[in-house]
Amino acid sequence: MANSLTFYASWTKGIAEDLTALQFIKNSQLIEGIELCNLNDDIEKICSAGVPISVHTPGMSKTANFCRDDFNEMLKGQVGQRVVEVCHMGTAPIIGFHLGYSASSMIKMAGFPNQPISGTEIHNREDLKELLVKNIIKCEKAINDNDLTNKNIVLETMDYCRSTEIDWGIQLPEAVKNKDIIESNLIKYGQNGALKWVTDSDFVSELMSAVNKYSIKHIGFLFDIAHNYISWESKYKKGEIQINWEDYVIQMLEAVDGNVLQIHINSPGGDDLKGYTDSHKCLNYDDALSENILKAAKQVIDNSKSIKVITLEMRTWKEPQDHVKILEEQAELVLHHINN
Repeated sequence: MANSLTFYASWTKGIAEDLTALQFIKNSQLIEGIELCNLNDDIEKICSAGVPISVHTPGMSKTANFCRDDFNEMLKGQVGQRVVEVCHMGTAPIIGFHLGYSASSMIKMAGFPNQPISGTEIHNREDLKELLVKNIIKCEKAINDNDLTNKNIVLETMDYCRSTEIDWGIQLPEAVKNKDIIESNLIKYGQNGALKWVTDSDFVSELMSAVNKYSIKHIGFLFDIAHNYISWESKYKKGEIQINWEDYVIQMLEAVDGNVLQIHINSPGGDDLKGYTDSHKCLNYDDALSENILKAAKQVIDNSKSIKVITLEMRTWKEPQDHVKILEEQAELVLHHINN
């Protein structure tokens, strides 16, 4: 199966204008295209260069939360119409969205779980599931309710985090402006105040089953290895679960009935002492954490029949031409592990 896997590289600033980097992708024997979340004209530029596109959470903070009370209004507005347009332009057979949060209004954080705006948390499990299902189906139908589009929506769980340290030096202005509110919420709800239930395998199983009763096209799962590793490690260290990492991966695969259509691969930041964060780092050949991520990737691939895309969702902090070369090396590393 590994020989037929399709890799997409992560977007990086400036890549849409760098024709040399785009040509490198076109010439690559390993990387098919680029995954991006942008609603700007980067997608038109990349498509015009003949490079395939995978669309993931288009619009990010504007669209990434299916728990929004005003999701339907957003979808009908200018942003929502652009989201649908971008999804139609994507050339990959899947479109990725975050499964959702347990709060309707969020503050985007860097290297830390996104935080709820106080008072927007949903405290009833069934109410949350009903709202998520309703909005996911509205989104899927907006994308697929025509004769031209044939996309599988894939849903990704977020990272349930143990680390309690926020690096305020890297936060966006909105988060810094709301620093006092965020820190107050952390005392009241903990760092995962907007992630109640939504990373639990039983909730994910129920949600996936429910959305596929109403969707036009089958809705699959996006297995983000780092998100799941962070969630497992945090719950394990907190005493909320007792199973090991390998069994946790099996549990999540069983929850989605092996219906994994996409994988995100990168390495978390942090350590065993303070916990891990979703830092989108590259993998290393001789690193124990990278080894855990790669073993899990192989485990997911070996137990999934319909994977369509593997995204190297990594930040290199390099210029576009160096970025794509590094990601091709990362693809080689991944293939080496899953083929052995």
